[in-house]
Amino acid sequence: MSLIQLPGLTRLIALILILPFFMIAAALPASAQSSDTYGSIFFDEDERVFGFSSDHSDRGQAEQVAKRSCETRGGRKCIFAVVFEANQCGALADGDDDWAADYGSSGASAKSNALSDCRKNSSGCKVIVATCNQPSSSTAPAPAPQVCREGCLEYDLQEELKYIGCYTGKLDGVWGSGSQSALRRFCEAGGTCRGTQPTQEALEAVRNEKKGFCKPVRKRKGCKKGEVFLEGQCMPRSQVQSFCGPGFERSGSKCVPMKNHCSDEEQQKCHRAVFEKCDRFQSKKKYQSCEAATNAACARRMGCSWNF
Repeated sequence: MSLIQLPGLTRLIALILILPFFMIAAALPASAQSSDTYGSIFFDEDERVFGFSSDHSDRGQAEQVAKRSCETRGGRKCIFAVVFEANQCGALADGDDDWAADYGSSGASAKSNALSDCRKNSSGCKVIVATCNQPSSSTAPAPAPQVCREGCLEYDLQEELKYIGCYTGKLDGVWGSGSQSALRRFCEAGGTCRGTQPTQEALEAVRNEKKGFCKPVRKRKGCKKGEVFLEGQCMPRSQVQSFCGPGFERSGSKCVPMKNHCSDEEQQKCHRAVFEKCDRFQSKKKYQSCEAATNAACARRMGCSWNF
């Protein structure tokens, strides 16, 4: 029998009893009604770089952010590694011959699972990143990504680069622009390496060099006219963007991540604007001038930035 078919007095009593439950459900915030959150990790097998995300309400968005994070770090072929839900953590372990990613109910269990999977097919496995979603039943802020410390590849490489005089930053296991510049200095000083991302080969090459391998950097006042002092060295102003790399820009004497970096879709919009406005110029100099001005205006209008 439905509520409508009940006698009048009985129907009134039933409504009085049921109504408070509807009011409570309506008053609950959206986050309390839906507790699903997602995080993800992507990995580039060739460049050995990763990207991660956490606390996204949509799985597709979590994977998209993780992939973009990987590409911003220098990845060219970033592939899916793992996805994890609310109250879960994800981790990625890299070894000499293979890598593996897994999830768990805590950061420790996710790391343990990733290491166990990695060691099935490879030796020298180390956790290079682990991150967690915020617990669905807690209002506490989401835990910060657990970037590796002692015993992890990034930390060990920073420590060895610091020992031979190439790295002057703090040992934190975060492979940012300062760490990349240190490895670049090692390469330019004659070290055996390829690229600026942490690899086991680079670590072994750095360990083979003696203390003082990298010479002390020139002081700021030693830069010539037309040069700038960036990441401990002087260089032509025209080389700054290529030195910092995609997703980074110069801030004082350091390369720092761009704030609100333009997405691929936003960059495509600016490229179309350049084509429509500048294609009429036959002179290469005039076209480049129009291209730079149009890209800058387009980026400002959308409130983002990139190295165009």
